[in-house]
Amino acid sequence: MQNFYQLKRDNNPLRDEAFTFSCLGKLHPASNSDFMQCSDYLSELLDKTITDNCAKDEILVVGLTESGIIPSLLMHIEAVKQNIKTHIIYSTRRILHGITFKERHSHGPDHILPVPDCKIKEIWIVEDEITTGNTILNLIVQLCCRLKVKHVRCFAFMDFRNPEQKSNFLSITDKKDIHCNFYSMQLPLENMPVNPGQPLILHDSDENLVNTENIEELENIELSDRAKTAKKKNTEKILKDWYLPQKRPALSVQSSALLNPELWSSAFKYKKGTILAVGESVDIAACFTMVNKNLFFQQISLSPWKIDGKSILSRMDFLGKYYLYNYENLKEPVFIICDPIDKKIETEIIKKLKHNGIKVKPFFSGTEHDYGTEHDYSSPEMT
Repeated sequence: MQNFYQLKRDNNPLRDEAFTFSCLGKLHPASNSDFMQCSDYLSELLDKTITDNCAKDEILVVGLTESGIIPSLLMHIEAVKQNIKTHIIYSTRRILHGITFKERHSHGPDHILPVPDCKIKEIWIVEDEITTGNTILNLIVQLCCRLKVKHVRCFAFMDFRNPEQKSNFLSITDKKDIHCNFYSMQLPLENMPVNPGQPLILHDSDENLVNTENIEELENIELSDRAKTAKKKNTEKILKDWYLPQKRPALSVQSSALLNPELWSSAFKYKKGTILAVGESVDIAACFTMVNKNLFFQQISLSPWKIDGKSILSRMDFLGKYYLYNYENLKEPVFIICDPIDKKIETEIIKKLKHNGIKVKPFFSGTEHDYGTEHDYSSPEMT
């Protein structure tokens, strides 16, 4: 089974090469076995860390939406297996309270990370790839400053930085009194993309710092009754944009309880088929897939790649923003999962796939007609 795919970008004249991994489910439906194989790579990286005198508890694992969600989740699982006490959070591109940082990217430059409410000794950032290091540099500086943490470890399947970028990265973090270690695999990729050597940019603007409004949230400053009421209503409104908000690392820190198989294996009637995951709902799809060996998931990806006749044989576009690759390989029955905020794209996907002879059901419905159950999965009952 192939784990890594080299591709051609369709939107970046500065960098033609791209690649992805089977465990991300962007080209073909991914299964539990794909997770296990990619976990082996991360386990190798973790073994290097364990022998490097790292902390064994109070570790914060950070995943960046969306391609960093699954690698960070797999690393969290590997750490728990080795009795390392870890917590996990994901970044989001939605409007929330938290630490904001920028990604110089074509499809979603702004990230927000929820501020952890637990004590942290060390931060682990887990990515699929590191291109220039700009994104994680800005995140590290802010997160370490906010949490008063001095030790960071960055894991990635591939690190494409050139020697100058690596040196500059460590120079900047050293000046901030932050100690960083990097761990990456040397994968057998052909025609390794050449990094053009863009300079590292440490954003120091107001928009990249925790603003006054968020400080009021994060520092638990005493609020008036009117302010407390407004804050509660705003939080309730935000939560309506998410399914299962109590179990989403993009909203709050999660621990090993997130990995409870019973939580996910009993929550969905169908034990086979393909879940199409839109946007940040890939975290839910991954959890269901991990505990059901005949259940697969595939991302409706934000990444535009060219049909190359090798790894990509077909591409379906949705609203000029989302893409589904090799849709002929979908294993029926086919479901779709997206948070309520993304309902517009869900409707478009169902319509277009139906036109191509593929019937798709919404994954969360709560109606007996669709799922043979009267459970309302849109409510935060699974806690």
